Amino acid sequence: MKLKIALVQMNVALGKKVANREKIISLLQDLPERCDFLVLPELWNTGYDLKHLKALAETTKEESMAFLREIAAKHKVNVIGGSIAEKRDEGIYNMLPVIDRKGELLHKYRKVHLFPYGIDEPAIFEQGNEWGLCETDCGIIGTMLCYDLRFPAFCRNLALRKAEIIFVPAQWPLARADHFSALLKARAIENQLLVVGVNRVGEDAIAYGGGSLAVAADGSELLQGDDREGLFVFETDITKDNEMRKKIPVYHDRRNILDEIDNNMI
Repeated sequence: MKLKIALVQMNVALGKKVANREKIISLLQDLPERCDFLVLPELWNTGYDLKHLKALAETTKEESMAFLREIAAKHKVNVIGGSIAEKRDEGIYNMLPVIDRKGELLHKYRKVHLFPYGIDEPAIFEQGNEWGLCETDCGIIGTMLCYDLRFPAFCRNLALRKAEIIFVPAQWPLARADHFSALLKARAIENQLLVVGVNRVGEDAIAYGGGSLAVAADGSELLQGDDREGLFVFETDITKDNEMRKKIPVYHDRRNILDEIDNNMI
């Protein structure tokens, strides 16, 4: 299946929802007429405005989700909606929505692994407890957020459940930019599927370097973003990933017990 995928790499204005929506609208002027997926960075609408995040959090019926649904329907594109701070009765989640070409919400993934260092996510967000697995008109996709990328078994579980693409919106610091690219490549190679990481640029309390990256099943880079704002578009044929899985049959050769994590050793 041939796919065209667009990545929004933007400077997120801290706590300024209107300005961030206007920035996305401006970048989408370059969106191709036919596109299969549009991917935004993590917390694209507010950034990590931790002092005000409880007040900025929204339900799925409020402005940020309405904006994403409008974009999806207008451009007839599946939207991987980065993430927003989702307000629920039990607390706030770092939630990634997937929206189809008609503007309908397909799936919500709530971030499972909350980053404790520097940005104290556990102090603000509740932990999610489900995999981000979703069926779209372009096949089954998996979704993760930023810190999730450091947990290989988490990604492997998505692949074992037939995900054909893994999307990873992030706010990954410039100081560890090399980790971002290395982990995206590792997740693509070890799981033999397309992995797409979308990072922000700019600076608030932390500097962010962009470097959005798409990696094919064989480890080749399909797109490498730089450190500037922009809409980055690439095309790929994911049917070629099947050839890689046949050539090096890591799924067939897995030994279930020895290749799983023994939590007693931790």
